[in-house]
Amino acid sequence: MSIPDKVNNSLKYYFKGEISDSLEQCMIAADASARKMYKTLNNKERMEKFFFEYMEIITGVGIRMIVAKNLKLGHGQNETETLESILYKYIRCNLLHEAEISDKITFSENTFGCADEKFTFPKTLPVGICFAVIACPNNFSLWIRNPVGFNYLGKNINLNLLWGKTETIKKSFGISI
Repeated sequence: MSIPDKVNNSLKYYFKGEISDSLEQCMIAADASARKMYKTLNNKERMEKFFFEYMEIITGVGIRMIVAKNLKLGHGQNETETLESILYKYIRCNLLHEAEISDKITFSENTFGCADEKFTFPKTLPVGICFAVIACPNNFSLWIRNPVGFNYLGKNINLNLLWGKTETIKKSFGISI
């Protein structure tokens, strides 16, 4: 399966309410996109760099309450982790190596934060990661055959018109930092 297939499948799973499956698909697409962008970096470095580079889209679309960059969340005794590290370690790596999301991650309808050594994300997180993949300039020539319909605030968004267009995506979702 290709990057566009993974994005389309991720969105299909998301719309069915299957968040873990949605995250699995979008993380594979993000991993492949990061590999295209940062060929000389190891997997952890390139994934965290990809997440950092597209964090405004990931948070602006996928968390919906904030648009963030350089965000650290505290947990445990004086411990903090970057959002990039949390996405990589507790979601991407756990899905790949353990076939499930870490028990440090919980999902809710619209809560984002950290409490009791757990990180809570809105269920829309995979959508933000999908749009980060779509925004990646190295993916500009990709397209989805029979894309899932995507509606945002009453506006239909044609995913195939957005590949590689970071600024267009930011404008479509009202993201500015």
